[in-house]
This record gives sequence, C-alpha cells and structure tokens, in this order.
Amino acid sequence: MRLCTECFWEDWDRIVDIYPETCTALPEYINDDSTYKLLILEKGILEIKTGDEDCEVKAPALVLLSQKDRPVYRIMQPIKAEILFFKPSVIRDEFSFERVDSGEFEKTHGQVIYQDYILIKFFAEVEKISDRAHPLTLNHLKRLKELYSSTEAELKDQRDGFWPCRSRSYLMEMLYYIFYSY
Repeated sequence: MRLCTECFWEDWDRIVDIYPETCTALPEYINDDSTYKLLILEKGILEIKTGDEDCEVKAPALVLLSQKDRPVYRIMQPIKAEILFFKPSVIRDEFSFERVDSGEFEKTHGQVIYQDYILIKFFAEVEKISDRAHPLTLNHLKRLKELYSSTEAELKDQRDGFWPCRSRSYLMEMLYYIFYSY
C-alpha cells in the first residue's frame, strides 16, 4: 500500500507523502519501512515488543515509530488511535532516510536546515521504543488531536491548490509541538 495522499483534481498530478488513519485496530502496514509513524493513542492499552524490550503504552500517549521499527503489538485494552504516516522528505527534500540516519544533519547546528532536522531527529536517533512512547496530558492530547484533524482535513478535502502546503504546515506544527514538549 502506498502511504501517501494523491490529489483527486483532474490534471493535477500532486502526491503528498503524508497519510492519516484513524483506527481501533492497528493496520497491517503499521510496520511499513517507507514512513515514519506518529501514533496518538487516545484510548486503550497497547503492548509493544521489540527484541529484548517490552513497553506497555497506556492512553493517552504518543508513540513515534521509525521506518526501521518492526515491533510486535498486542492490544491489551481496546484502542482508539490516530496515525500519521509520513516521509521525512515532506519536511525538507534533503531528508531522505539514508541521509537522516547517517547523522550528517547533526553537523549543521546553527544553520537553517538544522531547525528542520530537529523536528524529525528523535525518529532516527532514539533506539528504544520506550524512549519514543510518551504519556500525554489531556491538554497535550487535545492539541495533538486538533493538529492531526487539521492535517487530515487538508489531505481529504483538498479545497484549493494550497492543500499540500497547509497539510505539511500542520504536520510541522505538530512536530514542533512534540519537540518542544518532550
């Protein structure tokens, strides 16, 4: 499955590498190797297992998954979740997985590109899933859901020619919010 949003306008071949999904069961492509995943767990309890690590995530929570993660999930209590699948290149064209994972952007401290890099660096740099699973206060949950809903609306409604820009902006705002909150 291609985890992107295609424009439904005639003769407008625009594709945005962001895909929203609201779910009560994790989709079979949750471990997709071509996207980062931003999972907002609104209700329920989710157990995430990777190698030697077990992490129990209780709602409300935020889980950040990289393209490399292949955990096994078990729903311990019925869930409701919003997931944004996206490629780092949505933030900036230079951000391929290879370049982000190489650490080359760590060396750009003090440059404009570094300001964008900090939005996604925790997907690439943090190894343990438990360090990428964060409990949310109700206010944090509310704000992240608002930003998710705004992103989703732009991608689904495509009301004018600026929907790709606005959806990217909402995603970036969400990432800024996460970075400066945690």
